[in-house]
Amino acid sequence: MLKHSTDACAQHVALPALQNEAAARSVVETERAAFVTKRQTFHDTQAATLKARRTDKLKQLDRDEAVHRSLLRRKEEAEREELRVELALAEATRRRQAEAVQLAAQDVTHGIDTFEINMKRLLKGMLLLVCVCVCVGVGVCGWVGEVAVHNEANHACTA
Repeated sequence: MLKHSTDACAQHVALPALQNEAAARSVVETERAAFVTKRQTFHDTQAATLKARRTDKLKQLDRDEAVHRSLLRRKEEAEREELRVELALAEATRRRQAEAVQLAAQDVTHGIDTFEINMKRLLKGMLLLVCVCVCVGVGVCGWVGEVAVHNEANHACTA
């Protein structure tokens, strides 16, 4: 019977050890499940944060690209307008220069005509004066002392 009681003691001692081992396993499994849950939650949170940042960055890039396109469009429009103004100013300058050249050509033509008319008048006057002087002074025409008028047709002086 003694033997039996020793076995009974061993069973009583082994039973709490088994219970402690099962409890320890249960605690380890619970802690492990909590750790896995915590790690999965952290991973999910990080993934969501990364996705949100990526989405925000894509939206910001889209906005920046739209602003950039808008600025480029405005710059191109400003350059076009600047070119229009430059072309308009160049055309106005070209027209003014062409008008000035045309007016100068008209002045030259008119001036030459006027110059020729004035020279003819002066020449007539000088011939008359020369003729008068010659006729009065020298008496070539035979009318000494009188004023003679020069006739251009036959280059003769008449009183």
